[in-house]
Amino acid sequence: MLIKCPECGHVVSDKAPVCPNCGITISGDDDNIIKETVESTKWHSSIHDNTYKDEVIGTPVYETSADKRKQYDNNDEENDSNEDNSSRGLTTILVSLVIAGVICAAGLYFYKDMMDRKNAEKAHKTEQKSNTRQDNTPKTNVTIVRDTIKVGLPQKEEEQDEEETKEETIETETALESKKAQESNEKHPLTQADKDSATKSLRRFLIAINSKDKAALSSYVTSRLTNFNGKSGATRIDVQQYMVDLYQADVKNLNWHINDVSEVTLHETADGKISHKIKSDCTLDIEREGGHYKPRYTISATIDSDGKISAMNISKK
Repeated sequence: MLIKCPECGHVVSDKAPVCPNCGITISGDDDNIIKETVESTKWHSSIHDNTYKDEVIGTPVYETSADKRKQYDNNDEENDSNEDNSSRGLTTILVSLVIAGVICAAGLYFYKDMMDRKNAEKAHKTEQKSNTRQDNTPKTNVTIVRDTIKVGLPQKEEEQDEEETKEETIETETALESKKAQESNEKHPLTQADKDSATKSLRRFLIAINSKDKAALSSYVTSRLTNFNGKSGATRIDVQQYMVDLYQADVKNLNWHINDVSEVTLHETADGKISHKIKSDCTLDIEREGGHYKPRYTISATIDSDGKISAMNISKK
């Protein structure tokens, strides 16, 4: 006869000494035994997740604690397998997302690089077109004036430097010439005829300028002057150009006047030839449309033995 265990309620035989489920003693406990027949009872109870299994027809079979542990172990294995599968799936998803992100980043980089190149090429072409337009566009008056100022300032400074250099050169040459003149005068005493001849050569030179006579002006100077207004190796063309520069657009007439001959000296050249140096105070009377202008100049000239001017410097006082 089958009975229920008084401790755990598991169905056991009344002949069993102990309960196979909880291990409590069964035999001899008549007060707690509940008798039931096999024919009148169909066992379909579940206690603590234990299931009744009818493996043989007409014979009820009951799960033992070993069967329960085996079922738990199987459940744990299934759970572990499910967790492993879930972990693998999550890892696969993460790796896929990383790969997709790398691919997108690479694509974005190459796209940006391509657009930057296109923009750079476009900007370069635009700059070339702009430069071409600027080159073809005529300069405005403001641009011309600005360029003229930029060029004019250095030129003015250079002219000032040249003028100072000329003055220093003249002073040095004058000092050397004075020394040589003393030595020459000691050898060859200067006469009044020498002074008159030197003054005459200078006067006819100035008269040629007053009359705008280029031919006469050229005949009164040597073919090559050692110095003319600071220019070494000057020619007759340079002398003629000086006369042309004096007659500016608004100049109607001009006249040179010798006010005083302050100095005449005699010099002997290296080849033994005699020359005279003359220094005089002169006035240039300029008639312009707005009136007369009379600046004063100091003229120093060297006159060779033929009476021609071989060097000259005209400086404004």
